[in-house]
Amino acid sequence: MLLKKIKLTNFKGIKETVSIPLAPITLLFGGNSSGKSTVLQSLLYLYEILVNKDLDPVKSSKQGSNCLLNGFENLVHCKDLTNVISIEVELDTSSVILDSFLSETEEMHILKSLDQAASFALNEPSIDSINLRLDIAFSEEEGPYVKQTTVSLNGDLFAEINKEASSKQVWLVIDSRSVEKLNSIYSDSSISNIISDGVGAGSFITLDKVKTTVPDPDSRLIINDNSWTDSGAFGENPFVGKLVLEAILSQLISAPFKVLIKELNKLLHIGPVRDIPIRGYAPNKLPTDWYSGLAGWDRFAFAEAKLKDKVNAAFSEKGFDSKYKFTTKGYYNHVIVEDTKLNITHEPVELGIGISQIFPFIVAASDEKATFVSVEQPELHIHPSWQLKIADILIDSIKANPQRMFLIETHSEHLMLRLLNRVRMQEGDEGFDESLKIEPENISAICVYPHEGKPYYQRQTVTDDGDFELDWPEGFFEERFGEV
Repeated sequence: MLLKKIKLTNFKGIKETVSIPLAPITLLFGGNSSGKSTVLQSLLYLYEILVNKDLDPVKSSKQGSNCLLNGFENLVHCKDLTNVISIEVELDTSSVILDSFLSETEEMHILKSLDQAASFALNEPSIDSINLRLDIAFSEEEGPYVKQTTVSLNGDLFAEINKEASSKQVWLVIDSRSVEKLNSIYSDSSISNIISDGVGAGSFITLDKVKTTVPDPDSRLIINDNSWTDSGAFGENPFVGKLVLEAILSQLISAPFKVLIKELNKLLHIGPVRDIPIRGYAPNKLPTDWYSGLAGWDRFAFAEAKLKDKVNAAFSEKGFDSKYKFTTKGYYNHVIVEDTKLNITHEPVELGIGISQIFPFIVAASDEKATFVSVEQPELHIHPSWQLKIADILIDSIKANPQRMFLIETHSEHLMLRLLNRVRMQEGDEGFDESLKIEPENISAICVYPHEGKPYYQRQTVTDDGDFELDWPEGFFEERFGEV
């Protein structure tokens, strides 16, 4: 799991910066209109900015036409166009290889110029975490634009890329305090000198061939010749030093965006109310409309046997203990539901609404290719006993692939209680199942509630004995005591 944290400022109902730590299973609890969906929507907006270069999206191009973002004015806090939206993500890069954007031809050119016998290669940088932040502002001339992009390495500011409204010039500033630390990051004592001698730490560096402060994830940063100084360290071909410097800066600035975009491309977002497939629904071979839930039926219709078996296992006696089995038939791969007790078949539209609400989530959770899933209220219209099973399905999914992440907005007390139970249970307990045991660090339970007129996001740390370290604010688990 690469995404470790997200920070938001001036986004929808959030004014002051809030930080949301993420885990393989992240749960957002809170009252209606408290700000739970805001976190999910920020990721959809970030996708539109980085992938589609659209800072004013009306709808989510990735999740379907029903997933509306309604433009920058609807996303900025209080619809005040003078506010600046800030979205920051923290990436776990401890095991990530960052692209240097050097071609084989360029490496050979460097090798020849340096007259080395061995192949030229930058050492792999050792960076535990990288933070990427976008500040999105609005101008009358340009509309919304990314005013500043910042990159931090291991928690320390490294670089800022800036642009003024309506200006064509984009410039880079390297934080002087971070330059010396690069020697340790690269295990190479010459790295800091390459930067300091070439462009000078803390100075303004003009970038060529860019129109925005967001680095192109597929190409190297190009430093304007006027921002480059030949220190003489690279002999008769000084621009080899410039090429090496550009490779270093691109590896530390552009490559992390390439990693982030790859993660955002994996995102499947299931909306709060899922559509029921109409009678005779012909599934789409390319499932895209996850927001409405129809992509779940599409994915199942053309799925491999392994995925279909896993979905049916969730509805079997060991799962929800339903009487239904899902299959496909005909040229268009229509999804048919078998009633195993009455020995009859149904179309999905003939079943109770609960099936249509949970089915897309079960497909996504069962699909090994779906490594980043967000969903609003998976428990909608289903019995409490089924809500308990959702927790077990989540645990099974992240154990099968620890790189998977689920970001879930929910009101389900039963879901949370089952997760706490799976943390608490020990060998020898009645019903103990080692495959469903989960460690507290794999759960991030976030309670969203109003505090002094603002939304407050509080992580409820789960202890080793399956309890909360702090009392749950604003009731939630306490409501039952007032009713019994």
